[in-house]
Amino acid sequence: MSALIAYVRGANAHIITDGAATTPGGWFGRLTPKVLPVPHLGIAVAGRGSLPIVRRLMWYVSTFASQAELRQALPAALAKTYGWRARLLPWVYRFDLLIVGTDGTAGFAFLVSSIPHPGMKPFQLLEVDSLFASPQVDDDRLRMILDRLDGDKSALFADGERALADLLDIQRENGRVGGFGQITTIGSRGIVTRIFKRWPDQVGDYLRRARQRETAVEYA
Repeated sequence: MSALIAYVRGANAHIITDGAATTPGGWFGRLTPKVLPVPHLGIAVAGRGSLPIVRRLMWYVSTFASQAELRQALPAALAKTYGWRARLLPWVYRFDLLIVGTDGTAGFAFLVSSIPHPGMKPFQLLEVDSLFASPQVDDDRLRMILDRLDGDKSALFADGERALADLLDIQRENGRVGGFGQITTIGSRGIVTRIFKRWPDQVGDYLRRARQRETAVEYA
């Protein structure tokens, strides 16, 4: 499962993902981008789960005409189409769908998922106040990352990006996270996306083995 991170501050919203397409066992099949910019809505969308299903969901999000319509209709539409499928085949239809954007004055982020999260039931809309991470990170570590993010007041956001890179590394400890880290920012400049972190993963290897090698080097 991918890494999904949303961070909202002021007029900007950021969505961060990794770039590894893996099997459930952690075999690294290929690199792939996991974010879809949707300029006519002023948003970007990313998902976590089965790649074909997530791509179908992202395409569906792009068919809405407005942010208001998206917020109002998306949870019920996904529940109708995928609710019974998620109950019958949870290992196939297990997904998080994260949407970040700006309404012209303030950034926002919200989540719709086929699985429960703290504060939400499946197929409900969960507003992200400031920072969200899936796979989940313990509260103390997440609070430390948020303090670093909020403490970076510079225009370049360099310290903030280092904090987000560290958050990806934390998620990588137990999740199938790897390849590269991609950050997409939605704000007054429009939608800007770029690769800001890379790991030495090899296509055809297992991400677990890559993490073991990193640990061995770090603590030798």
